[in-house]
Amino acid sequence: MKNITVYLDLDGVLVNWLQATLTLLDLDYSDTDLQQKIKNDYNYLDELVGIPNLKKTLNLAGSEFWKNLDFLPWGRNLVKAISAKYPTCFLTSPGLFAEAAKGKMQWQQKHFPDIPIIICRHKNWVAGPNKYLIDDDEGQTTRFALEGGRSWLWPQQFNLLTDEQKVVTEINSVLADLDSFQRNWLVDYTKLVG
Repeated sequence: MKNITVYLDLDGVLVNWLQATLTLLDLDYSDTDLQQKIKNDYNYLDELVGIPNLKKTLNLAGSEFWKNLDFLPWGRNLVKAISAKYPTCFLTSPGLFAEAAKGKMQWQQKHFPDIPIIICRHKNWVAGPNKYLIDDDEGQTTRFALEGGRSWLWPQQFNLLTDEQKVVTEINSVLADLDSFQRNWLVDYTKLVG
């Protein structure tokens, strides 16, 4: 395959899972102390409410929760900018949530039915020399790169929400990195096929 494929994570990169989850848990998304704690340690939410409670609450919300997740302010633009230049696929994890896969497929059909979606917990399973992952989970991006793909660690949303210029810079940076990756891949591909 001559082109690279770009995999886009949903939660935290394109959609505001965090705001929807905090609202569902009756926590104030606009609470700056809570934002700072989550910004400093993304696992803080798990510690605050407990994984069993989080799992129970989101599972009770069902697939509609996932289907109706709102875009982050830059979400649509990021999808459009990347999919205009490169073959693109959503790559998202269902986590521990029984209805997440169904709801995420419904979200994809609702917003971008022409962009395929892969749902799996271990994103590194689809890594390869011409595959590129954009994700906000450092563990996912690290494992993806270790399996031979290239990855971009998207900043946590609280690092971008208050600064539109940071968003523009981040999108431009990832697009420049994609262009570089595509050029290098074409050189490698040409050497391979002679």
